[in-house]
Amino acid sequence: MANALAMIPRTPAGQFRLYLHGAVLAAAAGLRRILEGEEATARFPFLNGYLGALRALMPDGITWGDALPWFLRELTAWESGTAGPFSRLGEGGFTHQDRLTWVLIGLGEEDARFGDLWAALQGGERRPTWEGITRLLAEPGAPFLTLRTLLAHGLIEVADRSLPRSEWALYVPPALWEAGRGDLPDGALPPERLSQPAHLGLSAPDRERLEALGALMARGEIGLAVIRGLTATDREAAAGAVARASGRPLLPVGPALPQPDGRERLGALALLTGAIPLIGADLAPGERLNLPELGLYRRGLLLALGGEGGVEGPLAGQMVTLQLSLPDREARATLWVELLGDGPDSLALADRFQIAPALQRAAGVGARHLAQLEGRSAPNGDDVQRALRSYGRQGLQTGAVRMEPRASLDHLVLDEGTEAGLQELLLRCRHREALGGALGPAAGGHPRGVRALLSGPSGTGKTMAATALAGALGKDLYRLELAAVVSKYIGETEKNLSKLLAQAEELDVILLLDEGDALLGRRSEVKSANDRYANLETNYLLQRLEPYSGIILITTNAADQIDTAFRRRLDLIVPFLSPGPAERLRLWQGHLPPDHTVPPAALAQVAELCALTGGQIRNSAALAVLLALDERAPVGLVHLQAAIAAEYRKAGALSPLPSMVPDAAASRSVDSMGQFVANLRGGGGR
Repeated sequence: MANALAMIPRTPAGQFRLYLHGAVLAAAAGLRRILEGEEATARFPFLNGYLGALRALMPDGITWGDALPWFLRELTAWESGTAGPFSRLGEGGFTHQDRLTWVLIGLGEEDARFGDLWAALQGGERRPTWEGITRLLAEPGAPFLTLRTLLAHGLIEVADRSLPRSEWALYVPPALWEAGRGDLPDGALPPERLSQPAHLGLSAPDRERLEALGALMARGEIGLAVIRGLTATDREAAAGAVARASGRPLLPVGPALPQPDGRERLGALALLTGAIPLIGADLAPGERLNLPELGLYRRGLLLALGGEGGVEGPLAGQMVTLQLSLPDREARATLWVELLGDGPDSLALADRFQIAPALQRAAGVGARHLAQLEGRSAPNGDDVQRALRSYGRQGLQTGAVRMEPRASLDHLVLDEGTEAGLQELLLRCRHREALGGALGPAAGGHPRGVRALLSGPSGTGKTMAATALAGALGKDLYRLELAAVVSKYIGETEKNLSKLLAQAEELDVILLLDEGDALLGRRSEVKSANDRYANLETNYLLQRLEPYSGIILITTNAADQIDTAFRRRLDLIVPFLSPGPAERLRLWQGHLPPDHTVPPAALAQVAELCALTGGQIRNSAALAVLLALDERAPVGLVHLQAAIAAEYRKAGALSPLPSMVPDAAASRSVDSMGQFVANLRGGGGR
């Protein structure tokens, strides 16, 4: 025999329509009992519309007294094979009476006239009360278990729990009611609006893993899928791709699960919609996210995390983790062509900027705008770099300062050993991505990151070498600010470092730890709480730098104070030595202006006798130029000798230079310098 409800489409909306009419049918039967035989439509005429539509489906011979049992039989047959929200409630253990009671409580959400009905029955309260529902459905106390179950699982809520339970006004949360109607709540995304794995710009292995993970989620074989990666790897979009591959909607939750009552409601919402809840969080080092079960929901949870922190709770035992890697060179180049066209060299951009797809897209948009502002049709690599700099400024510059490249490696004056070390460092940085794949199988792969120590006395050019390296690689250089990172509060230093390192890694900038021995010093014997916490910071950095995928340069003038465990993890140690006479002469020649009048023999004698570092030579040259500017004359020997003497006085020593100018000239130079300093202090000048 054909099903009487067959004309109703087997869709979520059709299922909701049937349950809505079934709830009205149950209400009419209860009203007839309460009104002692009087038809409900006589007191509430608007019910005729609902009951009339149902009567049109009923076969002849079915009375209103038999209507509800008949309807439930037909509904059971109609629902066979249907995957709507009420079918999912049935799979969760809710009977037809439970489901009809839930709809009955929410009828006012659909039709305000049901508020009038409840007000007439309950003396003014427009929402059904606990007592009102029990009176309407059966003898007092019969639906108690149904109401308690609906309430415990977050399907209904109480407006004011301070009242006696019999007076509790009940309602269905709006988001759940929308889900019951077959609609997704605000923020939820249907599968067709989620990204496909192939469109995320990820490497082929990651795309395949996302597809496989989606298939496992579709079969209900995974309780918790964790997707880890940098923020710009689009962890949330990758989670959406998993949901799409599983054929289910995505329900973003936020950085944490709500409190217990909210978790039950979230579980009910996920069950009704069939959506996969997604939690996206950036955990601090040592922080753990507790993931309890979500009430009624048992079909898998997605979690998008960074590289730090862990997961605990009942779901942790069912966890599968997918670590997203940065896309390979070819994938990045393909995306650059898509973003910027064929104008720029896409492979060169892929080599220069080893960044994740989301950041590529943001930089591509910014680069196009910058080129248009300057009247150029095609953006270039510098436009991309400026766009990235603008993108990362707000986050990175809270704990680091950007440094401008001031010279190329060719302009540095170094001994052969240091120069060879810097050239090796440059090669490592340029080919850091290809190195792992080019090594033999015994190497076991090689990390993408580069960690180098520049060690030597102050003023020997370590920081300048870092700026020159950044210029040669076409990358931005940021110097870590210890004052903004180190905290007196336990655990805060690690959190600050974690955030800063993740941002530098994501933007693919060079990070400079100037005077790195302050953070990477030897671990000491624990004699106090301070020693213990200092050692914890050192241990954290040891663990964090090993998988670091960016370029990090550490400078120190106390290499012997660097913990030996750090030294083992470094790819390269470049020693910077104090310059010898030949290097000092080249430094003087490079720092003095081209029009100086210092005799070559005198300059050679200065380089031979004055064992100054590169930084001291720079300071002396600057002071000599200032003295010459004050006299409106070219830099001469008299200015140079006075400037060198001043530099030695700063160090608490006497200049080793003999007098190389006539006494009168030297006297004038000293007087000029004294007047110059007095002018600076007094704000005067010529």
